[in-house]
Amino acid sequence: EAMFATSTSLPPPHGQYLQLFGSERSYSAGFIWDRTKLDTEKAWAWPSGYYAKTEFNIDGRGMLKNGRQEALVSVADLLESTATYQELHVFNEVYCKVGAAQLCGLFCRTTQFNHLLHVLGLRTAIHDTLGVWLPVFIYNPKRRLQTFPVRDQLAMIKTYLQEVQLTAAHILKPCFPVDPTPYSQALPVKQMLCFHGAYGCTERYLQQLFTPQTWPDMHQEVHGALSAGIRAGNVASLRSLMLIVGPIAIKTPELLSVSEVKPLLDTVGVEDLLPVVGSYYIWSHISSGQMLGRVKEALAVLKQWLDQADSMAFRVASWRQMTNHPESKMMPFVGNHAVQNRSQFYRSLERLESCKGLPQYLVELSLIMSTLKTPCLRLELLQYILGLDTRFSASVLRNTIDFSLKCILEHLG
Repeated sequence: EAMFATSTSLPPPHGQYLQLFGSERSYSAGFIWDRTKLDTEKAWAWPSGYYAKTEFNIDGRGMLKNGRQEALVSVADLLESTATYQELHVFNEVYCKVGAAQLCGLFCRTTQFNHLLHVLGLRTAIHDTLGVWLPVFIYNPKRRLQTFPVRDQLAMIKTYLQEVQLTAAHILKPCFPVDPTPYSQALPVKQMLCFHGAYGCTERYLQQLFTPQTWPDMHQEVHGALSAGIRAGNVASLRSLMLIVGPIAIKTPELLSVSEVKPLLDTVGVEDLLPVVGSYYIWSHISSGQMLGRVKEALAVLKQWLDQADSMAFRVASWRQMTNHPESKMMPFVGNHAVQNRSQFYRSLERLESCKGLPQYLVELSLIMSTLKTPCLRLELLQYILGLDTRFSASVLRNTIDFSLKCILEHLG
């Protein structure tokens, strides 16, 4: 078994009267090791209040330095002294080897939502890695160590969901998704998906929830998850949701609704969320048939411009009219570069018009975006074609198309 050496603390009986190292805000969670399974005879131990700082006071040969050797006490002595504590003491330190076999629990030092959820997510990650489902405890040095049973976890999640309806959720990073299986009987699917948007459920749970068979009854529930994720600014959770939902949703495009997704997209205030929510909107927009009519209109606008582009005076005048694009340079309009770009764009839109099915549309859109460097009119036309607003700059739109295509490619295998 692989083992590693690390600094630990040895609390008094029942975990009371010992303030652990660091602030509760910065060091909110930790592991509990079974002391009876550890080789404490070879451990290094220091009494309460002694700053051993082993990360700085072990030399390259693995020997203690700077007086740390002289300050050592035995673990037996430490056990005897901590057993007498009747008031709060600061941390002690035991430096010993530990491994997965000795891991017996997790603890959280506060009852804040983000810290408790972090511990529940950490437990899920350990379960996925080691196959062990660890108990969770609340560590408060002023009280005895408290268990954190499933009923309390469920009550906390329900309260958390009520809170995030009113304000943006604070997510401790890195965010470990929570396995909601212990709560699935008590929480409706709608609430669990809101929890996923606000914090995060495991992909395994989402894959079990969303299947081609369940999608007709479940597609409306996605909107609750999107709404909660938008309020929380939770990019990771909504990305994982779209990667699972996308391949299923495109098989039944008639269930995608522009009128339901557009209000959600309008509320997005985090730029990194635009490609995720924008992808879901684009699938709905293309599937509704609205895009094709707008492609025809864009082609008409481009043709009208190209028909007059032989005149340099017209080209320069058109450049002066682009007040929304101060980054635009005049020289491409003095020469033929702007004409070449827009002619190529015209041909690309003709190919887009002849595409069949959502995958083909997205592939062609991706090819179009790959050729754009500093688009002005072309960007405005693409925004119009896709029903998007000016938040979708060239880079954001490129990321949106790329993410949309990634979901489709996952579907195609």
